[in-house]
Amino acid sequence: MTRITRRQALRGSGGLLAVGLAGCSGGGDDTPSDDDQSTSGNDEENDGENDTPSNDDQSTTSGNGQGSGSTTESLAVGESYTNPIGNTITVTDIELRDSIEAESRLSDGEFYEKEAEDGEQWAVVSVEVANESGQTQYLTPAFQITARANGSEYNRSTINNDEETYNPAEVADGESRDGWLVYGVPAELTLAGIEVVHSNSADGESWTVTWSED
Repeated sequence: MTRITRRQALRGSGGLLAVGLAGCSGGGDDTPSDDDQSTSGNDEENDGENDTPSNDDQSTTSGNGQGSGSTTESLAVGESYTNPIGNTITVTDIELRDSIEAESRLSDGEFYEKEAEDGEQWAVVSVEVANESGQTQYLTPAFQITARANGSEYNRSTINNDEETYNPAEVADGESRDGWLVYGVPAELTLAGIEVVHSNSADGESWTVTWSED
């Protein structure tokens, strides 16, 4: 039988102890320290903050960006409205007539009474339009002024009467034109049921203005 001396036993124990220490040392390398874990968590939080816009960024990107506005006004006959392009429009009178004076189509300077169509009457609207834009420009065209009744819009009728009809033109700042516009409307309407409407849009602005009798 082979005998193990005390010196041999100590050598064997020392080798096992060294191997055990080496194994513990290797395990420590695989586990991140508190500092490493803290750094990793901060990186993830920073990434999250970068992906979410700040309040300043959100207010910049969520703005409407349209730069547009809309105006609606209701006025009484005799009141004025200055639209965004610098034309001041005043509806000075509204009348209802069965006939209206019109110039002969023969261009002979003669006038006659033009009757309204059956079931209709003439709504005669007197307007004055002034250029207050600070520069020379065209006045509001007649087709932008209509009559409204019972939810229906009525465009102006063409009546040959250069002396009385509103004829827009290019005018200098401060100049104006006046005259009437004529609309064929239902015969049963009264003045209380008629509105004069001016609507248009320009440079990102839109507006609708109405005039009616008090």
